[in-house]
Amino acid sequence: MTNALLTAKGPRGVKSLMDLAVGYQRSMVLLSANRIGVFGALAGGPLSSEEVASSCGSQPRSTAMLLNACAALGLLSKDQERFSNRPLASRFLVPGKDTYLGNYLGLMEDGYEKWGHLGESVIENRRASSPARDSGRDPQWNRRFTLAMRQGARAMARQVAKSVDLRGCRKLIDVGGGPGVFAMEMVRRNPGLEATVFDIPGVLEIAREIIEESGLKDRIHLQPGDYHKDSFGVGNDVVLLFGILHSESLASRKRLLEKAWESLAPGGLVLVRQFLLEEDRAGPLEATLFSLQMLLYTDSGEGYTWRDIESWLKECNFVNPSRKLISARRPYSLVLARKP
Repeated sequence: MTNALLTAKGPRGVKSLMDLAVGYQRSMVLLSANRIGVFGALAGGPLSSEEVASSCGSQPRSTAMLLNACAALGLLSKDQERFSNRPLASRFLVPGKDTYLGNYLGLMEDGYEKWGHLGESVIENRRASSPARDSGRDPQWNRRFTLAMRQGARAMARQVAKSVDLRGCRKLIDVGGGPGVFAMEMVRRNPGLEATVFDIPGVLEIAREIIEESGLKDRIHLQPGDYHKDSFGVGNDVVLLFGILHSESLASRKRLLEKAWESLAPGGLVLVRQFLLEEDRAGPLEATLFSLQMLLYTDSGEGYTWRDIESWLKECNFVNPSRKLISARRPYSLVLARKP
């Protein structure tokens, strides 16, 4: 594929190249402002840089520089030395709002150091490792990660729940289900359905809080365990494998699909949600970047194509594999197949 961004000749082409080279600078303006609490400080109305600094516990001079950069990026407005949130920041970056994405952005900032080691990871074909965090043994990071997954998945979960027909289904298991967002949306949309969220104990402690807040605790159950080692149970009508296959080796991906097969009742449905690479693996851009993220975060994970997963499903005796794009904004696909 040819990236149209880089096809311009002369000065325009050089500018496009330089924009790519310094893209991290813009990212860190947003992520740093989110981390120190700029957007929350401005939730009540316009403030001077000194007032924002006082609220955030930062220094006035450096805070003014950051606020000016946020204004240049279109995140803030500036009028007579007073700053205020623009609509995008007001909607998504103010803590306490249902649309708040600040925890998710915090997760993106956690990855900044790893991306700085991409060159070494490519040369040595290994992850950029932070063992305690990557394994979920750091409780503080684990909580932030799970809450970030909740924020990032809510809109997608509604789209997924609308796009698949689960009429007549009674029993669903969400393997590696994290905060339980997808299970909750499936249950809300299908009155006869009950769901189990399967994940490690530390994650389920947070999921329990979220599920209790939702009013669905009588229909959503929690099952602690290791999906590499433990059974998914039997008699399930639906198995969700959302956001886990890309972090696994090829052998592990096939084994997880086999375990899904073993747990399903006849006629049961397996669902996989994924950024699918194009068949030449050179796009879409977001999927190629996500594949590199798996290099940085895992021992053997990477992205895959529709033909890849179609072949794995058939090897595991699933029938009628199909796919549908579930988000025009981000290239997520939903892959479906049945156990005969």
